[in-house]
Amino acid sequence: MRILVHKNGLLTKSELAQNLAAGGFLLDECRKPLASIDVLKGELQSPKPQAWYQIRDDGQAPDDSTLNPGFYRKLHPIRLTWGEQLAGRYDFSGHRELIDIGGASGGWLMGIRTKAPHLRCVIYDIAAACAVADELIAEAGQQEHIRTVTGNFFDEQIPSGADVALLANVLHDWTIDDCRRILANVHHALPVGGVLLVNEAYFEDDWSAGSMFPLHQAFVVNGEQDKCGWQPSFGEMESLLAEEGFTPAGRAHNLVISHRA
Repeated sequence: MRILVHKNGLLTKSELAQNLAAGGFLLDECRKPLASIDVLKGELQSPKPQAWYQIRDDGQAPDDSTLNPGFYRKLHPIRLTWGEQLAGRYDFSGHRELIDIGGASGGWLMGIRTKAPHLRCVIYDIAAACAVADELIAEAGQQEHIRTVTGNFFDEQIPSGADVALLANVLHDWTIDDCRRILANVHHALPVGGVLLVNEAYFEDDWSAGSMFPLHQAFVVNGEQDKCGWQPSFGEMESLLAEEGFTPAGRAHNLVISHRA
């Protein structure tokens, strides 16, 4: 993924990683001093489970998890930007209600509504995320347009009623079997013909194109067995969606569009 360079017996950050760090994008890890090769080797050979797996196993994030109010607020500005960019790649004018599954702070929805203000929106996430989202929604004066529903997307109780659903940077956090469970529940919540938008930092099908987010991808795929994520290509995501009853209907930058069969 071109994050690190091994040269003359030393491990250093690549020019790509240094440029990303200078850009200030999700890069606290880039700014930390680089560990020794032996330390990195040990972490790769005996990785810890990712913090969010307690959500799957116990129904909630641990108290000391990175999924805390500060985490959600920290990433809220970039989620606003991503949402606005997404609304430039996909036309929401034909939809009436959008549900963001695993919607965190609500930034994606607020960004989308800058270009599609007619949308009614729902954030579906764990209680810690919804508490922060409620505060941010109130701060933005969006209470009439965006509401939160507390839940766990491994359950079958994802609210119905929306005609378009968004999974934005969610599926990469989980195993493929976990993703199947999530997609099955999304399928249950959407009406026939409903649209599912899956936003990820995809690789091209032949893996020829470099990714925009190599550091994050390396982070999510490193974890204890069955407690780490995966990094899909466009084609792999489309195949997974088809297995779970969705019909792929298009691609855009970092986006796979599908319809609920």
